[in-house]
Amino acid sequence: TSSNELSKAFFSVYDKGSIEVTETSYCAILDNKMSIIGIVKIGDGDNVSSPMNLNRALQAAIMCNGRQIAICHNHPSGNIKPSKPDIEITRKFREGAIMIGMRLIDHIILDPDGEYFSLAENGMI
Repeated sequence: TSSNELSKAFFSVYDKGSIEVTETSYCAILDNKMSIIGIVKIGDGDNVSSPMNLNRALQAAIMCNGRQIAICHNHPSGNIKPSKPDIEITRKFREGAIMIGMRLIDHIILDPDGEYFSLAENGMI
């Protein structure tokens, strides 16, 4: 599953009216063949931040027998450049996934206009 395919899957779960207003976070769960087997919401925020619940993401991945996860959140501002907190949460998710035998394959940031930034594609995972 490529970053482009992941971004399309994540865009499909966002409500067009809210992607421009509030940050929301999701986790995609993938199997051994890198196919998405589920997407779960892991955080609701405001217009500048969204918490990302690591426990909720990993619990859902375990329950689905997932092997990889990818996380995503949107930036209503349209600036898809990752912030320092975005980079830090990516590190925490990567470490958490490793601890239970899984792998974080990407962290994608979406904007309301359909653009995305992949931390994996940019060597930041």
